[in-house]
Amino acid sequence: MNKILKIKKVNILKVAFIMATIYGILSAVIFLIIGLIGVIQGEPLTLLLALLMPFVYAFGGFIGGLLMGWLYNLVSKWQGGIEVEVEEIEKFSE
Repeated sequence: MNKILKIKKVNILKVAFIMATIYGILSAVIFLIIGLIGVIQGEPLTLLLALLMPFVYAFGGFIGGLLMGWLYNLVSKWQGGIEVEVEEIEKFSE
């Protein structure tokens, strides 16, 4: 049986930490590739910057997550929140 549930409010700190983690992981992958390319081309400073940038991006993701969580909670009071459809399933044990 499908149910419609509504996300009325989010935990702002949880959103911030999740966004920081996502931004940190994605930027680590991207900047490590860029750093390795820089080392191959003879620019060792590129690797140092590539190692620091995930922390900068994670911090930016945290601040962005705080802002977006706060804005979501504010706007959801007017709009009623995001509705999601969920389905209950049986979990089979092995």
